[in-house]
Amino acid sequence: MLGTIRVAVVDDHALFVSGLELLLPEVSEGRAIVAGTTGDAAAAAGMVRRTVPDLVLVEKFDWFYAFN
Repeated sequence: MLGTIRVAVVDDHALFVSGLELLLPEVSEGRAIVAGTTGDAAAAAGMVRRTVPDLVLVEKFDWFYAFN
């Protein structure tokens, strides 16, 4: 059996992120959780390093600024 899928969300729309945090565990029957969120592309790399997710959902950002 597979473990829980840890999802990180990078999106600056708070309502969308809140909805994912509420719905993802329910629709996945507890097999997926939101491990971390940020609305800031510059903070995304650090958040991913801290939370070590299996999957990262990213709104379109200019990634040049996130990693420089």
